[in-house]
Amino acid sequence: MFLLRSYVQPGLLDVVDLRAEQAVVSDAISKAREVIRLRDELQGVYNSISDADIEKIRKFLPAGSAVSELFIDLDVMAKDARMQIQQVSFLEESVPQGGTSAGMKTLTVTLGLNGSYDDFMIFLDLIEKNLRLVDAVQISLLGSGGADTPSGFEVTLQAYYQDRTIL
Repeated sequence: MFLLRSYVQPGLLDVVDLRAEQAVVSDAISKAREVIRLRDELQGVYNSISDADIEKIRKFLPAGSAVSELFIDLDVMAKDARMQIQQVSFLEESVPQGGTSAGMKTLTVTLGLNGSYDDFMIFLDLIEKNLRLVDAVQISLLGSGGADTPSGFEVTLQAYYQDRTIL
């Protein structure tokens, strides 16, 4: 009986403790395997996205204001709509209308344009169809053109961007 209490019972308690630790480690290993499986699944989904689609996403909400790319896009759209840009100004990092969203900032662009009303409507349609997320927040008629004189328009746009992106 002394041998049982002195040697076997403490050894048996050690075995019970080891089995409990083994259960905890086995549970941790199975959870780690599930995390690895989910990571591999998500990585597979991410890798299945084409480079062209990733570029569309980057253009939709770019990391950083991308002022030069936006200016080039606006210039091309104005030319496609037969409008002339008379003035342009940019204001970075203004507060979005309706409050702030986490990580999203705005770039306010004010454009002075000359052209016919029909051409101006084409320009607005091109802005709407552009991949970059842009809102026209204010439109002003600066002067109504006669038969030979183009109309003047001032448009305030808000283009959105992220501080950083994971793509």
